[in-house]
Amino acid sequence: MWQRDRNWWRHDRRFHGYSGFRIGFFFAPGWGYYSIPREYYGYTWGVGQYLPNYFWRYQVADYWNYGLPEPPYGCAWIWLNGNIALVDMSDGYIVDIVYNVY
Repeated sequence: MWQRDRNWWRHDRRFHGYSGFRIGFFFAPGWGYYSIPREYYGYTWGVGQYLPNYFWRYQVADYWNYGLPEPPYGCAWIWLNGNIALVDMSDGYIVDIVYNVY
């Protein structure tokens, strides 16, 4: 069975500066570390919840590189630290989540 090399991201330029978990920050490839509001420290989102629009700007522009399909009209793939959420951009509803992308 084929598996991706566990260190595949180490030679990807979008991960430049990534050094692991930082309290109070998320990391989005191509964006770098960004601070998050204190109320979201350690928070984990799930399908059916609403993602605050604070996070909507961290869209995954190259979703195909992660094996993701094109998002449906009105939706976008959003980085949530090491996870990627499919979000309805009209209201922030989380349609799907891919966990532990890196």
